[in-house]
Amino acid sequence: MASITKDNELRSFDVPEIARHPGGYTIYKIVLQITPKEITENSYQLVYWKRYSDIRKLYDILHHYHQAIYRPEKFPNFPNKSSYMGIYIYVNIQTKFIFNF
Repeated sequence: MASITKDNELRSFDVPEIARHPGGYTIYKIVLQITPKEITENSYQLVYWKRYSDIRKLYDILHHYHQAIYRPEKFPNFPNKSSYMGIYIYVNIQTKFIFNF
């Protein structure tokens, strides 16, 4: 989980779930939780289901903007697809084991 602190709120990102879309490709559940600093009871979540390629396109756009505005800090590396697919394969194997497929 990654978190970003703004002046008046805390934002945290998480990818808690991976699933297989009926179309045959893998989708990732991305959860953004926003918590205001003053009133923590008003926190809320935004949930998105996206493909790896969609997330990669967003990363490329953000990386381009980061370079265009000459930010001094290093832009983080994008994780390899194999690191995410390994998680899905493990979950899939565990599911087959539990249900004796």
